[in-house]
Amino acid sequence: YVKGNDGIETPLTLNITVTGNVPDWAVNPYDYESSMNVIGILKKDGTPLTDPDDIMAAFIGEECRGLAHLEYNEVYGNYYVTMDIYGNSNEARQDVTFRAYDASTGTVYPVVTWTEATPFKYIPVTLLGSYAEPKVFNIQDKIEQVAELKAGWNWISFYVEAEDMTVSELFKDVADDVLTVKGQNGYLSKEGDTWDGDLTGDLSNTALYAVQMKADRKLRVVGTSVNEPVTVQTGWNWIGYFGSQVASLGDALAGMDKTDGDIVKAQRGVAYWDGNNSQWLGSLLMMEPGKGYQLKSTANDQTFYYPGTFAGSGPQHSPIFRAKQMGQTFKAFTPVNFRNYPDNAIMAVKVVANGMSMSDIEVGVFADEECRTAAVTNANGIAYLTIPGEEECELSFRVAIDDEVLTAPLTLTYESDAIYGTPKSPIVIDLTNVATGIGGMGDGQDSDVYDISGRKMDSRKLQRGVYIINGQKKTVK
Repeated sequence: YVKGNDGIETPLTLNITVTGNVPDWAVNPYDYESSMNVIGILKKDGTPLTDPDDIMAAFIGEECRGLAHLEYNEVYGNYYVTMDIYGNSNEARQDVTFRAYDASTGTVYPVVTWTEATPFKYIPVTLLGSYAEPKVFNIQDKIEQVAELKAGWNWISFYVEAEDMTVSELFKDVADDVLTVKGQNGYLSKEGDTWDGDLTGDLSNTALYAVQMKADRKLRVVGTSVNEPVTVQTGWNWIGYFGSQVASLGDALAGMDKTDGDIVKAQRGVAYWDGNNSQWLGSLLMMEPGKGYQLKSTANDQTFYYPGTFAGSGPQHSPIFRAKQMGQTFKAFTPVNFRNYPDNAIMAVKVVANGMSMSDIEVGVFADEECRTAAVTNANGIAYLTIPGEEECELSFRVAIDDEVLTAPLTLTYESDAIYGTPKSPIVIDLTNVATGIGGMGDGQDSDVYDISGRKMDSRKLQRGVYIINGQKKTVK
């Protein structure tokens, strides 16, 4: 409402357009020698699209050569695609393919066909269609998954069902940089042009696959949406997620019967089911379509569905989600690239000193001098760690307090899929006898302790709260 100088509030109407992930299609006309033109209408399910924010784009190979928004022509009373398609003289008669973006749903459709019997060809200095007799383009009921495969190991799944789901077909466009595709019960390795291994059948949309790459590549899969149940057995399960959008664990796994001891982990991040409070605890906040997860079920075998299964709209990834999901930043430790290893172990660790929980403390996990991972303790002094690895090795722990890095009195042996501690029973790192300024907290030694109002406190009689201890802000639980 807007209030004028007469004190009367007047409604101010706001018209808001909400956009999805608009594709980054672009073409520079000055890069090409010639062009052709087409006038058409764009249909979906037999109905012409009428949103000026809708886009149709033309491609030669994987390169965008033209794009146009729908425009209304008052004379003919219709919405048209009026597109310039660019190319070079040596590309005459090359196939041109089309894709579309439906702004109303934020959906990219990777297959758009025209009604002519022959394929659309690039023919320089040619006009196809007119406003009186436009060419008709039809959006096909296909969706596309684009997976960012990074050098190293990637845990992925498929929310698109292609016509051929074998490894050789799915990865054919990026096969030169694929080293291994590993499932829970089989694998294929790439040597030259040959695949070797026992993962020879169709890949499942409900499963996780670990893909090892030599270099960064984009994997594109075109197919239909997935709507099938997920079956989990007692113990560890490699599952894929094909819900319609990024969702919290509570929403994504709402259909699953959960019990204490259930765990979900990703390449980075882990969550434990707390039956007492009916919530997931840990560092894994969300499940993302196209990512793979490992789920440990303590209940009997069961089948469930993801809510709002994929209905044509692509997964949405907000910058805030990316920042939260990707984890914390650290001052003292620099963890190794987690993609260097195919597996991981998980850990819930609590940092204490003189019986008090230590919040906002960096914890680093090391194999020799390699920092495998790090995390920051929460308000309860607990840090959730996903430790990448493959072969058994000794793990040591370090903590960073203010500007001091200390060696913690704890060592463990790394094993893939190991579970070290839980939120209810975490592994404890006790810093009471470690040489640091916190040794004076509550042990009778001299400490400069003040409450947040600046009053000096007796360090032996601290209650729960926030204090300034030796010049540093600390939380006492």
